[in-house]
Amino acid sequence: MKLLLLTTFITFGCGKHHTSEDAAASTVTVSTPTASEVTSNSLTLNWVAAKDSETASSKLSYLAFYTQTDPGNTHPTAATVKSDWTAVGTAQVAITSVSISNLSANTTYYFTVLVTNPANQTTVYPVRSQATLASEETTDTTTDTTPPAPGASGALTFTGSTTTGFTVEWTQATDDVSSASVLLYRVYSSTIASDVATLSAITATDSTAVLQGLVVGESSLALRELTTDTTYYVNVVVSDEFENKAVYTAGSTTTAQIPDTTPPVPQNTGILVFSNKTATGATVAWTAATDDRSNASTLLYEVYYSRTSSDVATLAAILDPDSTATSGGFITGDTHLVLTGLLSSAVYHVNVVVSDEEGNQSTYTAGSFITLCPSFDSDFTRGCFQNETEFD
Repeated sequence: MKLLLLTTFITFGCGKHHTSEDAAASTVTVSTPTASEVTSNSLTLNWVAAKDSETASSKLSYLAFYTQTDPGNTHPTAATVKSDWTAVGTAQVAITSVSISNLSANTTYYFTVLVTNPANQTTVYPVRSQATLASEETTDTTTDTTPPAPGASGALTFTGSTTTGFTVEWTQATDDVSSASVLLYRVYSSTIASDVATLSAITATDSTAVLQGLVVGESSLALRELTTDTTYYVNVVVSDEFENKAVYTAGSTTTAQIPDTTPPVPQNTGILVFSNKTATGATVAWTAATDDRSNASTLLYEVYYSRTSSDVATLAAILDPDSTATSGGFITGDTHLVLTGLLSSAVYHVNVVVSDEEGNQSTYTAGSFITLCPSFDSDFTRGCFQNETEFD
């Protein structure tokens, strides 16, 4: 039996295209089609459903075209395709493949797909070049019923996670008839694990599995335009030239969060309370802050004090290299700290800086207290009194 040769000339690509007919058209994302089941006079053209910024995918219609004239590096317009290329049947809604027959043997054809939304805005898919087989290479497609064997026991790996996507990688499959270079890989994703667990689950009519892309003879695919901070379950379906299919082992990964730049919010208007004052210290207490992402138990509080009120009035003043603000210690997930080693009968201005797990910081409302007289630990003793005028 001779192997069917699947020759591709354009690398799988993905991009956003705008219709030329209307400057205010929707943004439409499409990717290069692929060919499978190639014979001397027919093949199947496959593509990933377009993503329209204004229209549900179920309302998009598709019509495939082909020509023997090489368009070169020029991306054809919809008008050119409609007038100069051969249409395959009529436009249909929500399809992602079409069988094309009556082709000539050993001939290179160029294929594209026009996708049209209800507003009659049409986008042209990138061109796929594909050669049919020579007549003598035609073989009986009913003889091979063995599906490919996924490599590395079907394990998938994930790299390059961003807020809107990631790359899935796999080890190429092997097949008893088809060469590795012609195996077709379809990558599916879902937010429901069971919907990509098996081949039957992926192809079920009520499955939430989304075809994210397809490649021939490759071992990775970048998934884009996903939802931020969302866990995706992914699987890969590999097909040989006779459409025998096998699945890899489903895996999962989570898209990254948008960077956190929001600082914690001190509660109770940031008021500080001072208690248990002695000649050399006091206890500072506050109400726990809240944060949009970090758990309250992970928030870090650092207490600063100074004899100069302006040096603890704001975060910038505290962090200023010339500030006299001194760190009295820090604590995680708690709401009080004991200051020690202070001067007796002295005014101290205090503030608390709270930080979340990403290092975003905010301050409470600065407050002040006076340490007690030495030895007697009372507000008014022999020749020692608290000088209230020291508050500035």
